[in-house]
Amino acid sequence: MGAPRDLQAEIQRIRDRFFAKPRGYRAEFELCDLMDGVLLDAWNSVAQPEGCAVFAVGGYGRRTLHPGSDLDLLIYFDREVEESLVNKLLMPLRGLPFHVGHQVYQASDFDHFEPDQVDSYTAFLDTRPLFGNSASAASFRRDRLNPLLRRSHRRFVRALIDLKAARYERFNGTVFQLEPDLKSSPGGLRDYHWILWISRIGPEQPAKALDVDVGLLHIIRNYLHFLSGRDQNVLSYRYQERIAAELGYKDSDRGEAAENFMRDYFLSAQRIASRASELESRLLGSPDRLAVARDLDDADAVIDVFAEARRNKLEIDLGID
Repeated sequence: MGAPRDLQAEIQRIRDRFFAKPRGYRAEFELCDLMDGVLLDAWNSVAQPEGCAVFAVGGYGRRTLHPGSDLDLLIYFDREVEESLVNKLLMPLRGLPFHVGHQVYQASDFDHFEPDQVDSYTAFLDTRPLFGNSASAASFRRDRLNPLLRRSHRRFVRALIDLKAARYERFNGTVFQLEPDLKSSPGGLRDYHWILWISRIGPEQPAKALDVDVGLLHIIRNYLHFLSGRDQNVLSYRYQERIAAELGYKDSDRGEAAENFMRDYFLSAQRIASRASELESRLLGSPDRLAVARDLDDADAVIDVFAEARRNKLEIDLGID
């Protein structure tokens, strides 16, 4: 996909197809496939040394590249970084209709856990190999990132919990924002990413039931980006009415079209936030619950349990099968 004019035409084609069938067309997948081809052309135009691999990271790594999203890359070297290669690779990407973000790391950067690099570590959990040396790409996850996060599991989980708490504080800890931020508000996409990150460093698995809810958020975010022409993630009143109409919502006895649309958004956001909250409670040991055995059959013991729970305002947790 050589000329920028051709690239813009392809993006317009994706936009048109999305607006024609928003619920059945994953524009973010198509944009990823399109840009994968553009980046491969750029890679093939430079010398390809041993010991280097290029990854898509973040949203691009998850194959959810929205029209206004950043196109984030990790350029990884087994040994020392070759700055000349980095510059040659990035040069033809300057005129793209996406902001290209990049990070350059070498193997030794993963010898020690760095607390100020937590945002980078989370992005690297979503890596998707694009091109370069396949052995280097495999070694990055197997020999560098995964061992580092295993060694520092408690610190990394604590950092993720703190990041989530800081984000929630910005929104008063509630899903119900009048003009929610699709990415950062409680119940937004960042909550789902948080669930994915936790699942990739431990035994937890994200609930399949969230697929429909997350899918709705991706549809809305595509609309926001296409309609605004930028990385617009706040679902403001003006966009609520427009997107409700685009998705076929109508006025009803339950409210106007935009109200019915936002009701569905809030239900999806609430399910995502609840899943994140449940997972966080398990990680923290459920401090607001009183764990008791399921086979508790002594009447006095039952009364004691209820008395303690009432006295300390705790939920009674009968355990997990």
